[in-house]
Amino acid sequence: MNNAPVDAIVRPGPNDWELWLVSQHGSMSREADCGNLSRFRNLLLAIPSRDILAIPLWVSVEGDLEDIVELEMSSRHLLARNARLNHLQVLVNGTRRLVIAMGVVDGDKTADALHSAKEFECPARMFHPGDAGIALWKEFSQVCVAFYNSGECVHFTCTGESTLTAALCEALSRTAERLRWEEVLPAMPARALFLGEFSDEEAQVLGEVFRIDWSREDSVPPPVVPEVRSAPLSPNTALRMQQRTVRRKALRIGALGAAIYAVFLLIIGVDLLVGILKERGLERAVLGIESTALEARSRL
Repeated sequence: MNNAPVDAIVRPGPNDWELWLVSQHGSMSREADCGNLSRFRNLLLAIPSRDILAIPLWVSVEGDLEDIVELEMSSRHLLARNARLNHLQVLVNGTRRLVIAMGVVDGDKTADALHSAKEFECPARMFHPGDAGIALWKEFSQVCVAFYNSGECVHFTCTGESTLTAALCEALSRTAERLRWEEVLPAMPARALFLGEFSDEEAQVLGEVFRIDWSREDSVPPPVVPEVRSAPLSPNTALRMQQRTVRRKALRIGALGAAIYAVFLLIIGVDLLVGILKERGLERAVLGIESTALEARSRL
């Protein structure tokens, strides 16, 4: 993946895409219009949560992690058709490790941004939840939810709902119970954090269902770039990056071949030049002794 520092971030906002510029010092400033994304050298794209199926898995520390995760996801029939599998290790506990397995699909809203992006991330990993165990925000007017263990995102999903209802809160409570039973969460969330456009009634419903305190920020804060990327590549993105790698490799091989050919021509040129110089030297030597040779021949 690209090692250059991120200079811009595009992420799904409550209603449309948001573009954030990253200064050399790491400060964020938002631009009103996304405009031409190809002008950025290292653009990070936050893949919409609705295009990612995220499943937390406990797997052994031994064996090939990619093979284990693929086997687990396939055996549970959780991979959507044509989805590309990605995974990120979250934490290690003795002989097992917790990973987030992600099945990523191509979304219709990401087509334009995918061609300009160099790095990719999950929106849920770009928040600082503080001491909150659950965070809620909206992407394209749909409620998204993430669960955190010691500040690390261990599960996230897009609910597909535009408002937070009691039925949805009950479903989220059952999800939290399952994560606790699977030891993905050490305990039920103790506090909820609402980011952006949520009413007090929605927050109170969640608080009553979970029996927890909650806090709210009026707007979604600027994104935070994780040190370790989860890189949730979609199928088309993975194919495009693979083709880009092949092209770069072909260019490197072509450049190496051209350099070798140039050296070969240089060697031939030097050899011809040496031969010409020797020939001219012999010619001058013959001319120098020509008169003497003719005089000696005449005396015979």
